[in-house]
Amino acid sequence: MEFNNEDGAIKFMTACDGGAGCVEVARGESLVLIRGSRMPEVVVAVSRSEWDEFEQGVKSGGLDGR
Repeated sequence: MEFNNEDGAIKFMTACDGGAGCVEVARGESLVLIRGSRMPEVVVAVSRSEWDEFEQGVKSGGLDGR
C-alpha cells in the first residue's frame, strides 16, 4: 500500500489541539487517510485532490466560518 513505511505500518502524522483530541493524517499518492486519535479504527479516505482543496481552503481562511 502506498502509505506504508519501511516496516509495513501506515505512517500517520498527528496534530493536537491541547486536550480535545488529535487528528491523524496519512498522505499517499492518490488518497489521504484521516482519523481521530480517540477512535483510530474509524478512517475516512479522500482523494488527494480533495485533500489539497481542503488544505488550500484552510490556509486561505476560507473555512473560518466568518
